[in-house]
Amino acid sequence: MGNVVKIFASFTRRFWPENMYDVICPESFVPEMWMLRYPETERGCGQPYQITAFLAGERADRASNMTEAAALSSFLAQLDDMFGSREDPTPATSSLAHSLVVDWSKEPFVGGAYSYPTLGVELGDRAALAAPVAGTVFFAGEASSTSCNPCIQGALETGHRAANEVMASLEAAAHRSRL
Repeated sequence: MGNVVKIFASFTRRFWPENMYDVICPESFVPEMWMLRYPETERGCGQPYQITAFLAGERADRASNMTEAAALSSFLAQLDDMFGSREDPTPATSSLAHSLVVDWSKEPFVGGAYSYPTLGVELGDRAALAAPVAGTVFFAGEASSTSCNPCIQGALETGHRAANEVMASLEAAAHRSRL
């Protein structure tokens, strides 16, 4: 299973171009990030300006070995380098309101972020992983998706599939008990 580290940062102001949404920085600490603006739902609660940093694979593993403060500091330094100016050299650092670092490898009930095919994988492996055991144990998750991997859509799709399998199993058991 692969790892992902995400850094969520909210800011008191937008310091990036208004129509910027996704940035790819292949050689940087954070190779991909998304800029978002959430509508203010209650005056004074939360910050509408958000950036999500996405680190996967080896980069996530390196960030996983850092303290959360060091990972955040590296991310802010990258943003300051990208968007700083002579008048405002540290826009990210100076306007940070809140942050959260999530390392999926350290989540006790998860242990990682996504699956991915490796050398030796065969057609049908994901279907085999998704197969119920004795009609009583059912599996879901992006790793068991045969059509959409590795993403949340695959996890949702397989959750629906597994729920339908559970329902069918319960209905069959109820039918047998009436016989």
